[in-house]
Amino acid sequence: MSRTGKVFFQGILLIHSLYLMKDPQMTLQKLVALLPPGGLVILCNPWRRITPAEFLREGRSFLRKAAREKRGFSLLGILSVMLAMGSLNLLIQKRKTRIYHCWNEEEMSSLLRSCHLQIRWLKKSCLADSHLLLAAAKEG
Repeated sequence: MSRTGKVFFQGILLIHSLYLMKDPQMTLQKLVALLPPGGLVILCNPWRRITPAEFLREGRSFLRKAAREKRGFSLLGILSVMLAMGSLNLLIQKRKTRIYHCWNEEEMSSLLRSCHLQIRWLKKSCLADSHLLLAAAKEG
């Protein structure tokens, strides 16, 4: 706890969650307020919708690569997580009553700047490069 009584975190992890918030900017501003200067936000958020065909094609490709590399992961475990996350993502995209925020690189940069965050690194990630994976630091 700081001298002011605020609890600070060194980092905040927002993986596949910000896009579902009713007011992502307000949510991010409140979370960033808990960070000390230089504190990190690690974020993965869709920048575009993925089609079912992309999900199947990229999923097969990912599984083939994982099987070749055999880095100690259970293929059944990877398949289970991939199917669960991909199916959930496709269902969320289809719901008409839910908010679903997608930001491209420029829009994401603008959102983060408005919350006093500066991007350290950013890359396209996940199936079919449909998400932005990034780290941003609190200005200060």
